[in-house]
Amino acid sequence: MTKPGLPTDKTLRGPGTAGIPTHLPGKSLPAFINKRLMVKVLLVFVLGCLAGMGWLAYRNLQAATDSERREAHTRVVIQELGELLSSLKDAETGQRGFIITGDPDYLAPYQEGLRTFPVHLAELRRLTAANPEEQQRLAAIIPLAEAKFADMKALIALREAKGRQVASDSLMMETDRHTMDQIRQQVAQAQALETQLLRDRVINSQSDSRKSVQSLLLTSALGSFALLLLLACLQWEQASRRRAEVARDASEERYSRLFTSMDEGFCIIELIFDTDGQPVDYRCLEANPAFELHTGISCAAGRRISEIAPGEAPDGIEMYAQILRTGEAVRFVNHSKAVNRCLEGFACRIGGPESAMIAVLLRDITERQRTHEDLRQSQRFLRSCLDALSGHIAVLDESGTILEINQAWQRFANENPPPDGSASAIGIGINYLDHCRQTLLKEDDIPDYAQAIRDIIDGRRAQFEMEYPCHSPTEQRWFVMRVTRFQSLGPVRIVIVHDDCTVRKLAENALRQSEERYRKLFNSMDEGFCIIDIEFNDQAK
Repeated sequence: MTKPGLPTDKTLRGPGTAGIPTHLPGKSLPAFINKRLMVKVLLVFVLGCLAGMGWLAYRNLQAATDSERREAHTRVVIQELGELLSSLKDAETGQRGFIITGDPDYLAPYQEGLRTFPVHLAELRRLTAANPEEQQRLAAIIPLAEAKFADMKALIALREAKGRQVASDSLMMETDRHTMDQIRQQVAQAQALETQLLRDRVINSQSDSRKSVQSLLLTSALGSFALLLLLACLQWEQASRRRAEVARDASEERYSRLFTSMDEGFCIIELIFDTDGQPVDYRCLEANPAFELHTGISCAAGRRISEIAPGEAPDGIEMYAQILRTGEAVRFVNHSKAVNRCLEGFACRIGGPESAMIAVLLRDITERQRTHEDLRQSQRFLRSCLDALSGHIAVLDESGTILEINQAWQRFANENPPPDGSASAIGIGINYLDHCRQTLLKEDDIPDYAQAIRDIIDGRRAQFEMEYPCHSPTEQRWFVMRVTRFQSLGPVRIVIVHDDCTVRKLAENALRQSEERYRKLFNSMDEGFCIIDIEFNDQAK
């Protein structure tokens, strides 16, 4: 059923169709005086409502601030409890690692836990100073923790003094597990108490928010009612009424033309409520011709959404109910399985807070969404291909600015920053040619590769390739730089690829050095030496 008190058979009317009195009462002096008095009273009442709303807003802001502060405090306490137990666990883990391996590095977590445990404990005592129960629980944890740290220290000393076997035997017979369990139990109880406290504070905050919203709604309703009464006291002259009727008719005519000629799908729906006032369905009251074109739904007027698309009603009902409650317009995108389309829409409430009607503007964007998805897939594919290449690749525009790089380029730039720190890493947005001029050029000379890049950008050259060394303080490296230009139509784009040829270069150098050593040995020998090549006939003789 529809929401109580709301008409279900009204047609949408254009502007200027608000209720207008059919006659004007006579303006006798006593009636005029009473009307002025009523207007003043209603104005005072409206101002009082506004003042009340301001006071409620201030009080709600104060209450919300206090609630957030208390909730944040409780969350910090819960986090500190976790850090407290974690520091003790880390210390225990480091102690066991040292006993098993004898490696002093394993004592780092133990030393860190020994240092941070008192810090977390002091912070917890400060945070829970106003909570006697938590203070007692922390006081009970202190001797347990001291005993636990003492046992760990003793086992470490035993390992250092008598070796792994004795310490391991003592560790296997460790009797302080009960102490650790007691500490865990105390921390768990403290966390449970703080969690319950946080839950209670959240519930109280939500309750306060509901009460505040109810108060604001009540005050707004009273103010709106007073304004309606104030408007009802105003009388229109007969001529004004006739002009309003003419304007209404013209508006309806314009609306009718717009309704039937607009390209977007447009419909007016009415939300349907059950006996408890909960929204359960909605009905299409009117729909323009373009509505069927965009949605594929024919004869929608007069039908419920549960009949048109049974599986899609809940989501739409909730959204439209929210629009009726708040009065705020909503833009949405709906992937409708019932009509196999993607619809972009705009919905707003028609009428005041008690209205159950909503105007919905729809447009079929299925093809646009499909195109966007194909574009995203293509971009992801191209990015994956670019990142899969081992060469260091960058794409430049006509000015030399880097538009795109692959992971190999970014990784090399991050691992090899400029040694003097005078320039940032060569990445997206950096002008590659300017970087070369600032960091690589000597005096006024322009290297061949920089001039070649400029020639390729200007179209005077198709491609360029050169091999160059790029040694680091720790290793020798050689690269091959290749520069090419996009051949497709559109803006100028240059691709620069730096391929690592260090392995080949080192092999060539090693071969050249070996040949030089062999040649020196060959020329310095006193004995005669030659190399002969034996030839065989068809019978291998």
